[in-house]
Amino acid sequence: MRLRFAILATLILTTAAVPQQHNDNQQPAQPQQAQSQKKQPRPQPQQPKPEEPAAKVTEPTLAQPQPKTGEDKDKKEEHYDMAELAPIVTHHQITVEGKTLKYTATTGRLPIKRGDGKIEAEMFFVAYTLDGQEASRRPVTFAFNGGPGSASIWLHMGALGPRRVALPPDGFLPPPPYRMEDNPYTLLDKSDLVLVDAIGTGFSRGETAEISKKFWGVKGDIEAFSEFIRMYISRYERWSSPLFLLGESYGTTRSAGIAGHLAEEGITFNGITLLYDCRIPSQAAFRSAAGREQGAAAGRAVGFRGVCAGAGQRRCPFSGRAPEDNRADVALHRTEQGSD
Repeated sequence: MRLRFAILATLILTTAAVPQQHNDNQQPAQPQQAQSQKKQPRPQPQQPKPEEPAAKVTEPTLAQPQPKTGEDKDKKEEHYDMAELAPIVTHHQITVEGKTLKYTATTGRLPIKRGDGKIEAEMFFVAYTLDGQEASRRPVTFAFNGGPGSASIWLHMGALGPRRVALPPDGFLPPPPYRMEDNPYTLLDKSDLVLVDAIGTGFSRGETAEISKKFWGVKGDIEAFSEFIRMYISRYERWSSPLFLLGESYGTTRSAGIAGHLAEEGITFNGITLLYDCRIPSQAAFRSAAGREQGAAAGRAVGFRGVCAGAGQRRCPFSGRAPEDNRADVALHRTEQGSD
């Protein structure tokens, strides 16, 4: 009986101790939970966002210039090939006043160099020389148009050369197809011819556009032509030949400048022909100065019969009219006649 009572008492005490232990375990957890609650910051009240400024209205701007492309740069810095090439030489013949003229045509470019020998430009020329002649007695005439800024194609193919563009009697442009014909008024029967293009015209070029400007003033133009003439008579061995100049329009001013410039270099001319419009009165049409000591041969070389010069029935290659129709039948002063 006592044993049962003891067991019952033990169960009662054990049952009472279990809830107490559970309560003891719960007590320490409460402060930790409270502490964790204290550590958590209170949520801050959300501040209202400031209003964004309205987008600023800007005025439309003009398109900015684009930088130069490579193509524009290449054009500005374009360089021409200054390599010296051998001239092209061909042989021909024509008939003038029933006489056959066999001649050599030479075309090429001669270099214009600066002091250190570097080529700055090349000048294009076409030369006609009569075959079988003695150079020391055969005159050579350097001819050019003016402009300034004109190539010498007009004198070349319209008046002086052995071949010319065929024109009707009134001198106006004919209908196509165009053709060439022998020139009965060529100066080749009296003088060899060298037709020269100014730098920047025809096939004459400076190394660059900037360098070309050096030769586009009065002084640079005269110096370039003078150097060309010196180079030509050196390479083609014409120092001993009678030398003549023939300039048209601005070429008259150029001729005077060349004569003065080369005289200082020891190169003098036997005659100079200044060519103006063949339709103006004869007293202003031409001026030709030739050394009388050169005799009749030099005088005949100056006699430019192809442009309204007093020579019988020869016609002006520009207008197609006879000299008397242009009042230029006495336009050319020839040394063989003793004129000044």
